[in-house]
Amino acid sequence: MSKLFVIVFVATYWVYFIHSEVVKREVCKENEVNVECAHCGPKTCEDLGHPIPCGGATSLCRPQCVCLDGMVRDVNGTCIPKGECPSCNGDFNATSGCGNHCGNSCSDYKEVNKTCYSGCRYNSCSCREGYVYHDELRVCVLPGKFLLRTPKVEFK
Repeated sequence: MSKLFVIVFVATYWVYFIHSEVVKREVCKENEVNVECAHCGPKTCEDLGHPIPCGGATSLCRPQCVCLDGMVRDVNGTCIPKGECPSCNGDFNATSGCGNHCGNSCSDYKEVNKTCYSGCRYNSCSCREGYVYHDELRVCVLPGKFLLRTPKVEFK
């Protein structure tokens, strides 16, 4: 009788455990995936262009829905491609990207055969096609508009 009790007890516990783990998982929306532990990196449009601290091994892990790679949440919580964010610290002439302005800034965009390092800065912004980076104002402008004063917006 005690063997049967142990078997029934273990089976009941096992079914309860499996059921509780399945129920804990959220049903993810479009462009989301369920992960055991949230990853580091930008999670919203507002995060783009700012350093994102990573909790590392000490952070609490729990199953949750996160945006697919290359996507972040907009103001409505919907996952969208990073390039569709009106972010980059309010500079609408910029988009999330490499952040390496070498050869694409007011001070050097006319230089031929400019030697640039190839590295990118994590979670940074780049100027949209046709724009160059204004070194002093720290925003993207059209070439030739370098004396135009606009509110200072900093890339980080």
